[in-house]
Amino acid sequence: MNSIIPKIIFPLAIVNFIFGMITAIMPEFSLNIGGEKYYGYFLATMSIAMLVGALLSNFFSKYPLGLFTIIGFLISSVAWFLSYWIQSPVFTVLFFGLAFIPISSVNILITSTLQGLIPEDMIGKVFAWYSSITALFVPIGSFIGGTLASTIGIDNIYGLGSVALLSISVYWLSHPIMRKIPQQMNIKADDYGLSNQKNFQK
Repeated sequence: MNSIIPKIIFPLAIVNFIFGMITAIMPEFSLNIGGEKYYGYFLATMSIAMLVGALLSNFFSKYPLGLFTIIGFLISSVAWFLSYWIQSPVFTVLFFGLAFIPISSVNILITSTLQGLIPEDMIGKVFAWYSSITALFVPIGSFIGGTLASTIGIDNIYGLGSVALLSISVYWLSHPIMRKIPQQMNIKADDYGLSNQKNFQK
C-alpha cells in the first residue's frame, strides 16, 4: 500500500469500468448505428487495435512512461470522442479501434514494468491482488452501464468513454510522481516503494 501500485490501479480500474459499460451497451449501440453486423465490426476492430498496441509497446518503451501515458490517454480520448461525434458508422468503428491502441500499449508497459520491479517472491501475491481489483470493475461497469442506458441513453453512455479516458490523462498529469515516471529502463524500484517487502505486507 506504500508503493506506487495503488496509484496505478486507479486509471486501470477506470479503463476496465469503461470496458464493462461498453460491453453492456454495445449490442444495442451497434443496432442504432447500422445493424447487428456492426457489433462484430466493433469487436474485430478492438481486437486488431489491441494487437497493434501490443506490437508497438516495445517502440513506445523508449519514451518516459509518465509522459507517454498522459499523451496516450489523451489521444484515446480524442479518438473516442470522434467515434461518438462523427455521424458515420464506418468512422465510428474506425476511431473506436484507434482509441484502443494507446490503451493497449500503456497497459502492457505498466504491467511489464511492475513485473520487472516487484521482488520475485512477491510477484504472485501482488498480481493476484492487482488483477483482482482491476478486473472487479468490469462487471461493475456493465451493471451501471446497463442500468443507466434507459435513463441517459445509449449514445450518451458511449460518449462518456471519452470523458473517462480524458480523466485518466488529467490524473497522471496532475500527479507529480506519476507524470515524472521515466523510461522503462530507467525506472528504479527504490523510487516507487517496490523494493521493500514491508510495503507489500501491510
